[in-house]
Amino acid sequence: MIRLYKVEFAKRFKTVLMFFAAVGGMVFISMMFFKTIAENMEMLDSFLSTGMMNNILGAFNINVAGMKSLVGFFSSYCTMWVMMVGGIFFAYFGAEMISKEERTGTIEYLALKPFSRTEVFVSKLMVLQSYIVLFFIGIYLVGALGLTIQKPYAAWSINKNVLTQPMIDLISEKGDQAVKDLVGDESLFNRFTTMMLMTSFSASDEELSAAGIDAKGLISALGSELDSPDQLFEQMLSDPQRYIALFKNYATADEFSNMTDDAFITNVKEEQQKYATLKSSFIGSSRLLRDYFSYAPEFFSEVILEKGFMNDLVLKIPETEALFTKLNWESFNQVLINMWVVVVSLGTLGLAFASASKFICENSQILLLIGALFYFANSIISLSPILSFLKWFTPFGYADTSGESLNLVNLAILIIIAMTIAASSLILYKKRDFVRQ
Repeated sequence: MIRLYKVEFAKRFKTVLMFFAAVGGMVFISMMFFKTIAENMEMLDSFLSTGMMNNILGAFNINVAGMKSLVGFFSSYCTMWVMMVGGIFFAYFGAEMISKEERTGTIEYLALKPFSRTEVFVSKLMVLQSYIVLFFIGIYLVGALGLTIQKPYAAWSINKNVLTQPMIDLISEKGDQAVKDLVGDESLFNRFTTMMLMTSFSASDEELSAAGIDAKGLISALGSELDSPDQLFEQMLSDPQRYIALFKNYATADEFSNMTDDAFITNVKEEQQKYATLKSSFIGSSRLLRDYFSYAPEFFSEVILEKGFMNDLVLKIPETEALFTKLNWESFNQVLINMWVVVVSLGTLGLAFASASKFICENSQILLLIGALFYFANSIISLSPILSFLKWFTPFGYADTSGESLNLVNLAILIIIAMTIAASSLILYKKRDFVRQ
């Protein structure tokens, strides 16, 4: 089988090398645009963040918000080249490893050699996976070079992986001594409460849905009113019927459907009092990190960065230096691992399909079409929460290319599915007749 592996590897080396040169070149060229994008991010953000542009860019998995960081830019721009184009290519490549030999008749010559069909199949699978690994090693090197060149132009960002509980406790304890000029004001308080509200709704979205409350719909309906809670409370008290009707549209729970004006006003006044108490303790406080950092570590880390207190914090608490970074290598690795697993699964699917299929001439073209459909179907599905469950039917749905996480369970499931399909196709391949067309 080793002899088969060597012959197969040498036979297809040039094709993969040319493909890598093309994709690697596009990745490097794309990264060279980061400086220009970073310098004009404010203008681009206002243009690209419109609903229409978000939908268009979403079809190509381009995340406008993520483009502000160096790794986010790599992920947004290079996902298309590496994961989409790479996945489709290796799906086609895997199918061709079987189909081409059957079309040209060389498989009949191979069948006369003292090799079992299992050895033939496994050697091709090993060659395919070897080329995918080499391809990603090359992409890693090209991407790392591009990131290193662009690093001086990148903005500082928060390394969320460093925000462990010991780090949060340390900043809560000593942070106020380091950033003495960080004082609560009304603008910061409004941002803090809005963020906490959104986080609370997101964290308990399933529970709220089970209780018959459409939190996202309610937030969307309230819109800009949430920016000024004080005014919102007053409006609720002055026009309770309007807001009761609004809540009823997005909540089917009995306590909302049967709520009277008096009960609604009583509840609003209670929440208004809680809000006023929190506001009075927040605004003017010089102990924000001690009292509130543990509730929203990412938020206050961003505030420290935004207000230019990063150096003060690092000087007082050296351990926090790792919290601020221009280039998060761990996120970069996570992006590429997610992409690699998707490409492995698509390449394996291509080889498996050609091994089990009788459509000798069309196998490769069919896999090109299937790969493209998987990619765009996943992009469209991600735009609709109702269809989100369908993402599990595409390999792309298992990967998170944002660099924020590495869901090993999802990736392991995808690999198991791919290997199961490969094993099943081997059984069919062993029973097939070699037919030359």
